[in-house]
Amino acid sequence: WRTDGRGRSSALPVEGLGLPGVIGPEDLMSGRRPPDGSTVVVYDDDGYYMASALAELLAIEGFDVSYVASASRVADWSVRTTEQARVHGRLHELGIRIVLNHTLIRVQDGEARLVHTYTGEVLTLACQSMVPVTSREPQDKLWQELSAGAHEIRKLVRIGDCRAPGLIATAVYDGHRAARELFDVELKDPARRERVAL
Repeated sequence: WRTDGRGRSSALPVEGLGLPGVIGPEDLMSGRRPPDGSTVVVYDDDGYYMASALAELLAIEGFDVSYVASASRVADWSVRTTEQARVHGRLHELGIRIVLNHTLIRVQDGEARLVHTYTGEVLTLACQSMVPVTSREPQDKLWQELSAGAHEIRKLVRIGDCRAPGLIATAVYDGHRAARELFDVELKDPARRERVAL
């Protein structure tokens, strides 16, 4: 996960995200925490489960948490997986401050400055620690080394998180497709999928 704020809403790093109070998702999952009693802003520019899950974790651990999303719903993508209402309800139940339709523009002097997506109004929130959940970087170090080296490789293909971080299902699909292409296997009878109406 990037910690500089680059994501859907900003192609450039967000000012102030290089400061010590910024904690990435991997840092939190590895056990790092903000100082006790901190006011934490979890900024969701990804739109799926990660930001809301981390906001819930921090609230359960006793932090004063604000969840800020650039989208108009909490965990916006989870509408497609029928989880959205429960996720939003859970954050509300835990007393997490929810701010939607706002984009992070700066973190400075214990504050997060946000701009409303539609009106341009600026909102300032107390923010001693920031958890940006924006986008992920490819893990392509091995691919870079093999591409640049003097290896006798006839074909080198990036798949999965090496090409573009995504869901496990995407990586499995990429691997299956790459294997078919590598061995020149044509899939004559594609897998059939159920259409489930909810």
